[in-house]
Amino acid sequence: MDRSKSSGYWLRRTRPPGGLPHLPTQAYISFATYLALKQPVCRLAMGYVLEGISGAYGVEYGSRMAEQLKLSKQQLSFFLVHGELDKGHSHDVLEVLEDAPLTPYEWAWCEYAAECTLSLYTALYNHSILSLVKS
Repeated sequence: MDRSKSSGYWLRRTRPPGGLPHLPTQAYISFATYLALKQPVCRLAMGYVLEGISGAYGVEYGSRMAEQLKLSKQQLSFFLVHGELDKGHSHDVLEVLEDAPLTPYEWAWCEYAAECTLSLYTALYNHSILSLVKS
């Protein structure tokens, strides 16, 4: 949070302090919570998607954001560090899932969780970028 505040973008938010997150964030968090409570193994499917995105794009997009938004690399360390560390993690997560004794029902849920995660994360990302462009 301190890094966000130091960027100056923190001050431009449109919601009141203590308000709920934007709708795409609420949807993403709600889905993750549902999976954790009702289909815990699907959190691995969610992780598979997120590790893949981070490993593939974290460093590249973190560097671009730092340049375009005139932010320091320290302010975007989450993207840069995770992007580097997450390379190959999606493969590791998939191996764990493939080795698990999942029923066809559980596999169907995992596939659904991966698809929803990609969709919800894309909505969250797009909303965040549009918010920056509008400010």
